[in-house]
Amino acid sequence: MARKPPNRDKQKEQFWRRAVARQQLSGLSQQAFCAQERLNANNFSWWKTEIRKRDLEKGAMVEADKQADLFVPVVQVSEMRDHNALRPVAEIDIARGSIRIFAGINRHDLHELLSVLREVAR
Repeated sequence: MARKPPNRDKQKEQFWRRAVARQQLSGLSQQAFCAQERLNANNFSWWKTEIRKRDLEKGAMVEADKQADLFVPVVQVSEMRDHNALRPVAEIDIARGSIRIFAGINRHDLHELLSVLREVAR
C-alpha cells in the first residue's frame, strides 16, 4: 500500500489550485494574472509546481493501490434473509461499468465505497 502524504493545509492548497485554474483559463501570463489578482508571483510559481508534483504523487498512490490486493465482502444470495436487500436503491455509472448499491448495505460500507470513489476521482 502507498504511504500516506504528510499533513497539509487543504484550504491553502485549494486556494492555490483555484488560482492556477483561473490563470490557465484567463489567457493571461502568470505575471499579468498575479498582478491583476494581487498575488505574489513567486508564491504562485511555487504552488503551480507543487500542485503538479502532488498530482503526480497522487496518481502514483492510486496506481499502487490498484495493484494492492482488493477484498470485497460477498454474500451468497440464497443466504440472504431480507429479499428487499436484493433491490438496488442506487446505481453509479463509471467509466468501466457501474456500481449498484443495494438496500441492505450498511452505513460504514457505503461510506468506505464513496471514500474510495472520491479518492480515485481526484
